[in-house]
Amino acid sequence: MSNGNDDENVEVTTTTVGGDDAHAVLDAEFEARLVALEDQTITYDPWEQYTTIPSDVIIIRSDDYLEPDITIGDIYEIYNNLSEEERRAVDEKMLSQGYYAYGSKDLSNLESPANGFYALWNATKYYATQGVTPFDGLPDANPDDLIPEAPVVSSATEAQINVLADSAAGNLLGRNATAEERQLAMSVVRELEASAPTTGMRPSQADIEAAFAGSAPQEAALRGSEKALSVFESIVGR
Repeated sequence: MSNGNDDENVEVTTTTVGGDDAHAVLDAEFEARLVALEDQTITYDPWEQYTTIPSDVIIIRSDDYLEPDITIGDIYEIYNNLSEEERRAVDEKMLSQGYYAYGSKDLSNLESPANGFYALWNATKYYATQGVTPFDGLPDANPDDLIPEAPVVSSATEAQINVLADSAAGNLLGRNATAEERQLAMSVVRELEASAPTTGMRPSQADIEAAFAGSAPQEAALRGSEKALSVFESIVGR
């Protein structure tokens, strides 16, 4: 029995958590997690939005072991690296062959790079069945497909122009148009119709009135004075 003063040897054991082995385990786990994250990383594919399949898919397999297979990405990279003139030539060939959306041959398609990428995919799918790329398979564009369509110009009939002429003369001069004024109105309307595709302006009664005012300035001025006096008298007489 101890009285509390006996010297007793008490062995205290301390357990260290970690150490070199623990660090090695943590390092290994960290490396494993990095590898897993790298495996999960998705590489951006700029062409997949146009093709809906990865760019590394082989589209044309080479029969010559010295020549590499051709992937979708290869075709798009070739197209993307063409000069503007070379790419335009390919676009015109695809347009002429109907590879743009719904087979459209609208020349405005040639102004859209995105439309060109979509058309390239349509052409690629077809020529892959022939074992060639679009650059080798596409025939020259038909020149007729590259001629802009003439704008459609709607023309007023003679009767419609005569009605406009009478209305303009009545408003400006207080009477129906004369034969000469109707002929003048016809010239004004036809000139404006011809320039409409460029200017976007259609003929109106105001245009005819302006022409009448120029051809009969004194009569127009007199009629203007009479209308002003009539308005004044109506105001005073109230």
